[in-house]
Amino acid sequence: MSRFLPPRRLRTGAIILFFLVTALPIASAFADAPVEPLPSPTDASPSPAAAPPPLLPTYETIVTTRGPMTSASSSTVRDRDFELRPRSSPNDILRVVPGLVTAQHQGGGKADQLFLRGFDADHGTDVAVSIDGIPVNMPTHAHGQGYADLHFLIPEVLQTIEVAKGAYDPRYGDFDTAGAVNLVTRKSFDSSFVSLTGDWFRLDPATVRRDASSLRFLGVAAPNTAELHSYVAVEAARTNGPFTTPENLNRYNVFAKSTYDPSPSLSIGVMATAYASDWTASGEIPARLVGTSELPTRWDSLDPSEGGSTQRTSATFFIDARPDGRSHLTLRLYAIDYTMALFNDFTFFLQNPKNGDEIEQDDARTVTGLDARYELDRSWRGASFKSILGTQARADRGHLELWDVTSQPDPMTGAPTFRKRLGHHIETGDPALGSSDADTRLANVAFYLAEDVIWTPWVRSVVGLRGDYFNYQVADLDEVLGAGAPRTSGAYQQALLSPKASLVLTPRLGTPLDVYLNFGEGFHSNDARLAIRATDPSLPADQKISHVIPRATEGEIGARARLAGHVDAALALWYIYLQSETIFDGDAGVFRPSEPTQRYGLDLELRWRLLTWLDADADLSLAHAAFVVNGGNGGAVALAPRIVYSSGLTARHPRGWKAALRVRGVGDRPIIEPGDVPAFQAAGRPVPVAQGYTILDAFAGFATRRWELVAALENVLNTDWREAQFANRSCSHGENGDPGNACFVVDPTTGRRSANPASSDPKNLAGILPDVHFTPGNPITLTMTAKLFF
Repeated sequence: MSRFLPPRRLRTGAIILFFLVTALPIASAFADAPVEPLPSPTDASPSPAAAPPPLLPTYETIVTTRGPMTSASSSTVRDRDFELRPRSSPNDILRVVPGLVTAQHQGGGKADQLFLRGFDADHGTDVAVSIDGIPVNMPTHAHGQGYADLHFLIPEVLQTIEVAKGAYDPRYGDFDTAGAVNLVTRKSFDSSFVSLTGDWFRLDPATVRRDASSLRFLGVAAPNTAELHSYVAVEAARTNGPFTTPENLNRYNVFAKSTYDPSPSLSIGVMATAYASDWTASGEIPARLVGTSELPTRWDSLDPSEGGSTQRTSATFFIDARPDGRSHLTLRLYAIDYTMALFNDFTFFLQNPKNGDEIEQDDARTVTGLDARYELDRSWRGASFKSILGTQARADRGHLELWDVTSQPDPMTGAPTFRKRLGHHIETGDPALGSSDADTRLANVAFYLAEDVIWTPWVRSVVGLRGDYFNYQVADLDEVLGAGAPRTSGAYQQALLSPKASLVLTPRLGTPLDVYLNFGEGFHSNDARLAIRATDPSLPADQKISHVIPRATEGEIGARARLAGHVDAALALWYIYLQSETIFDGDAGVFRPSEPTQRYGLDLELRWRLLTWLDADADLSLAHAAFVVNGGNGGAVALAPRIVYSSGLTARHPRGWKAALRVRGVGDRPIIEPGDVPAFQAAGRPVPVAQGYTILDAFAGFATRRWELVAALENVLNTDWREAQFANRSCSHGENGDPGNACFVVDPTTGRRSANPASSDPKNLAGILPDVHFTPGNPITLTMTAKLFF
C-alpha cells in the first residue's frame, strides 16, 4: 500500500494563545447570532429587552416543543426525533432533516453524498455543515469542493440539529446555497454508559459468519459537578458490510467536552476530537455488467482495491458570557489537523486498458479559525430590537496530490500489486483541474450584522448583511514554466457582500399561524486552482470560468401553523438562481463549474400528536432544477432530486417501551448531462435515469434506568435499491477484449481502440456512451444494541 504524507503537527497551545490575544478585543464588538425565537402567534411575549437573561442551569433541560423560526423551512431537530433511527454514523442522523438525502458510495469512511432542494451537493458543495458553529466543509479538497466528512463525530453526543434551508441566515457563508445544517453537541450526559451494537446483513443463516461480523463499541464517561460538566466518549467500530469483498472498515473515535460555569452568566469550555479510519470499498459498479461473469451480483466489485484512510484531530475553546441583562457574547477558537488518502476507480479500463484508471487523491491540511458574535437587546416605543454583530475567520494550509495507481499484476513478473503508484496524474483537459502536486493557502475572513425587530406582536423583520473576503494562494510543484505554458501557480482574492431579509407576519385568525417572506444571497466557492487559472492572461476568455465564487439569489414564501392544538404544519415555496453549477466529470474524476441554473420547489412538513405517547410525521420535498440555457435538449440538471419523501409513526410509552415504523424514498431523477442526450437519441437508445426507491424501516426498544435494548430492522421488505448513482463512460477488462463491444482494444500495447491508426479519437471515447454506475443500498439488516448505564 502506498504511504500517505505524514500529518503536520499542530501547535495548539500557541494557536489558542495567539487567537486569545488578537480576537478578544474584536469579539467585544463583533458576534454572530443564533436563530432568534419569534413570539407565540397567540401570546404577546415581552420584548427581549424587558426579559431578564435566563440563568444558566446546573442541570440539563430537554425542550420538547419547537421554537418559532425566521423562515417556514427552518427548524430545530431534537435528539428525541432521531432516537429511533439508524445512528451508526452522523450521516444517518442527517436523514431527519426534512428533504435531505444522504448516500454512501465508496465505503463507510468516505463523506456521504448530500441532496437538498434539487441540488446534488456531492459531499457538501452546496450544503454548509458545521458542528457547534465550527465549519466542517473543506474548500479546495482533493476529492471535491466543500467535502464534509462527519465520521469524526459520535452520534450519541448530539443534542439538536439546527436546519436553515436557503441563504437567509447571515451566520452562514461559503457553501450555504441549498441550506445549512449545524449539529449541536450536548453539554453533558445524565449518566455514564457503555453500549455494544451488532449488525446482521441479509438475515441468511447460510452466510451468518460473513454477514454478522459488524460490531460497534461505545463508552461514555460523564463525571459532573455543580459547576463542571464533562464527558469523554470513545467509539470503536468494525464492519465488512454486505459486499462480497469485505469492506474491512475500522473506525476509532474519541470525543471530549468540558464546560465550566464559574457563575450563572459565564461558561468557559474546551472540546477535543480524535478520529482515524481505513476501509476498502466496492465502489460504483456498471449496471450493464450486473449478472455477468465479471459482476455476478450487485454485491461484487470490478476493482476491490478502492477505499482509503483518513485521520482528523481538533481542539476548540469557547466562551459564552452574558455581561448584563441585555447582552450576550460568544467566542469560539478552533484548530484542526486533517489527512486523507482516497482511492477511486470511476472508469476502470477506459483510459488505460493495461494498468487501469485508478487514482489516488491525497489531502493534508491544518485549519485554524475563530467565530465570535455579540447580541444587544433594546426596546423603543413598544418595539423590541436585537442587534447582532459577528465575525468569522478561517485559514487552511494544505497540500494536495493526485496519483495514477494500479492494482493489476506486474507486467514483468506477474506478481500481484495493491495501490501501486505509477506517477503523478496528468489531466489531459484543463491542467488546473489535475494539478497533481500543489501547496495551497486559503483564507476567508467575514463579518455580518443583523437587526431583528419585533414591531408589534404580529410583525417581525430581520435584515442582515454579510461580507466575505477570500484570498487564495497556490504553488503547483509540477507547474510547467516557459512561454505559452498555462499558469497553475499564483494568487487570487475576491470580496463580496450578501444581503439578507426576512419578514414574519402573525395574523390573529383564531389559529396559530406564522407567514414568512424571505430573500437572501448566498454562494459557494470554487477550487482555488480554478481561481488561479482565471488570472492567466494567455487563456482565452471562453475557456476561463465565468464566476470564481458563484452567487445564488434566493427567495421563499411560506407558513407554519398549529391545527386543532396537536398538528404542526409547514409549507414553503422557494426559488434559487445559481450563477454557475458544479458538475461531476466521471471520466476525469473531477468537479467542473458549468452553466447557470435555476431551481424552484415546495417543502411540506407535518407533525401530528395522535396520543400522548404516539406521534406521526411526514415530509415531502418537490424540486425542479434546470440549466437556464438548455440548448434545446431539455436542460435538466443531472442527479438533481425531484421528489424526496419520508413519514413515520413513533411510540414512546411511559413504561419504557418505544417503537417506530418509517418510510423514506426518492423519486426517479435524470442522470445524464444535457449535452449527452443527443448522442443517445442518435444511437436509438433510451436515455437512462437514476432509479428512485422506497425503503421501510422498523425499530423497537425497551429502557429502564439501568439498561436499554434496541432492535432496528432496516429495509424490512429487502428492496433492491441503488443508494448512489452516477453516469460515467467506462470499460471493463472483459469488454476491452470483446470484438463486438465499443470498448474493444485493437492494439493492447498502445490501448488503441480505433482501427484507423491516424484517428483523432484512438480510444473511441466518442463511441462509448455514459452508463449508470451505482452502489447498492443495504439489504434487509438487523441491528441490535445493548446499553448499560452507570
